[in-house]
Amino acid sequence: MLRNIEYISSIGVTVILRPVSPELISGLVRSVKFPDKPTYVVTLATGETEVHEHDATTLETDEDKKAWAEYQAANQAVENELFARQCNVLLNRGVVNQMPQDDEWTKRQNDEGITDIPTEPRAKRLYWILTELLGDENDTIICITQIRKLSVLSPEVLAKAGELFLRQLAGNTTVGVADPVEQLEPLG
Repeated sequence: MLRNIEYISSIGVTVILRPVSPELISGLVRSVKFPDKPTYVVTLATGETEVHEHDATTLETDEDKKAWAEYQAANQAVENELFARQCNVLLNRGVVNQMPQDDEWTKRQNDEGITDIPTEPRAKRLYWILTELLGDENDTIICITQIRKLSVLSPEVLAKAGELFLRQLAGNTTVGVADPVEQLEPLG
């Protein structure tokens, strides 16, 4: 039985969504190296030392604060890269709709003054999905969220990939977004 669903985008296009292998998402998470948190050393009463990771509440010196700021910037860069990779994989593999074989849509966009259309096939397909199927940011968020739900990711993978992914998606939502579940109907 197919687990595909239809979604009608804000510009009236029917987008067919399907699951993406959870192993692909897990592989994406494994493919990036998150920076190590800065550490500090505590000397115990026994004279032994313990190394602890800093958090926002343990910063005492200017050096600690600088190291924490550098860590946060590096961590954000990795999260942004992982987010972009996840969007690429989820939309390229999770949207069933086929890009037209002719270049009518690229000609139309060129006529509208848009000349920086990607030429690499996967980048071009993603660009087509984002500009011809999905009308706005909310469509993108809803489709990615539904593809992830269809993919039945394990709690372990969701804990690693989903937390930062959903946090970034939530930061991009706007007030008044309709409940995505109400807009979807399973395909027979």
